This record gives sequence, structure tokens and C-alpha cells, in this order.
Amino acid sequence: MDTAAVETHIRAVAETEIRPLFRSLSDGDVTTKTGPNDLVTVADVAAEKALTPLLQGVADAPVLGEEATSADKSVATVAAAADACWTVDPIDGTFNFVHGSPKYGVMVGYAEGGTAERGWIYHPESGDMFAAARGEGTTVNGQPARSEAPATLAGLRAIVAPRQIDTTALAAAIETVVEPNMSAAWDYTDIVLGDVDVLVYNRSYAWDHIPGTVMVRELGFRVAHLDGSDYAVADGDAGPIIVAPAALWDEVRELLAPAIEASIA
Repeated sequence: MDTAAVETHIRAVAETEIRPLFRSLSDGDVTTKTGPNDLVTVADVAAEKALTPLLQGVADAPVLGEEATSADKSVATVAAAADACWTVDPIDGTFNFVHGSPKYGVMVGYAEGGTAERGWIYHPESGDMFAAARGEGTTVNGQPARSEAPATLAGLRAIVAPRQIDTTALAAAIETVVEPNMSAAWDYTDIVLGDVDVLVYNRSYAWDHIPGTVMVRELGFRVAHLDGSDYAVADGDAGPIIVAPAALWDEVRELLAPAIEASIA
């Protein structure tokens, strides 16, 4: 695969379809989907439409895009049944984007046989490109990532994305609970950069997690559901997932599961 072409396409689409509207959106450019904080902008839609044919020009496979799936649920069925597929979140952290925060990103993933194989996360406002391929490592702006998975529970730092989880209770198990970025494109790269060690999510859509999954697995982390099943592209929204150092995943799950399960009961 021409990975350089993928990065070129991501950067180009960000420059033409996304960044010109950052802090320049009009009222009519923003609408809601499932709730008042679930926002979509004209930039989300335009960027996904622009990226889709470009990615298929690199590898001919269905594209599981957040906005296309929101408009037509059958997109997810087609992608999940394919031997390979792309995943696209054109603006991850749309709420941040709308409110003028640079903590948003473009996320692109590639899966084969349901397994996350390649991933890219781009932070348009800083120009930082994170990339990974299964068995080939994770890079930041072309340089090998330096993050290593912690070997002990002591001092673990966690981002807990579901706001309904009682972080007071979690504090007894995890030394530091970090304020969520409201963007998986920043949560996963916090792990890559060594700034956090554990992520907890209550939603598991592929466009949010396939790119980051490749990256953190290459660094010795595990991404799995509460029942211990490893995360895969076909999971859809199959409930909570925990990202933690692979050697510690079972222990972390045991510590966090009661608070997570209580939040979704």
C-alpha cells in the first residue's frame, strides 16, 4: 500500500475542506445528529466525501465513514462483510472543532479480515501525523514513537470518556483520572506520546477506534471489550472497551469493570 499517498490525501483534504472553516463556521454550517452535543458540520461531510474516492484509489475497498453511515446504515453492513475496508472519521472531535478548540483530528483506518491493519491520525492545527501498521510499529511525523507500555499498575493515568462513569470511584483504582479530550483522535495519541496509559469508552464505532487500535497495539497495549474479546472492525457499537497495557489488561479490567458496568446498568 502507498502509505505516503494516504498521508498526502489526508493533509490535502484537511487543508481544503476543514481548516478554512475552523473558527469560521456560520450558524447554518452546524447541525445535530443524535443529541445536542452530537454535532456535524458541512466540513465533516465535505471532508468525508473528498477522502472516500482518494482512499479507494489507493486500495479498492468499501469505506466505512461516520457521516455516510449516519445517513445510510447499510454502509456499515457492506463494510463489515468485505474482506477489507477503510474507516474514516473526517473530523473526530467535532464538538471541539465547532467551539474553536484545536483538539480535533482526521482519523483513517484500514482493516483486513476484520483486523485493524493500518491507521492514521492527523492533527490539522499542529500538522502532526501519527501512523501505524500492524507488525511495523507506530510513528509520529515519520519518527518511531517512544511510548512504552507500563509494566506495573502503580501510577497509571486514565482517560474516561463516558461522563456517566463515577470517576471518584475510579480514583481508588487509577492514580490519575485525566480530563477527557472529547476526541479519540487525541486520546489515542496521548497514549502514543506516553501521556496516559488507560482509555475507557462506552462506544466502539470503528471510525473512532480502528486507527488508534493499530497504534497502541504496536506499543504493547490491548484494546478489548469488558468480556475480554479483542476489539474488531465488525463490532459496531458493541458497548464499552478498555485500552490498557496488554500485560496489565486483565488487572485493569477487574479494577474498572464494576464502575463501568454500574454506569451502563
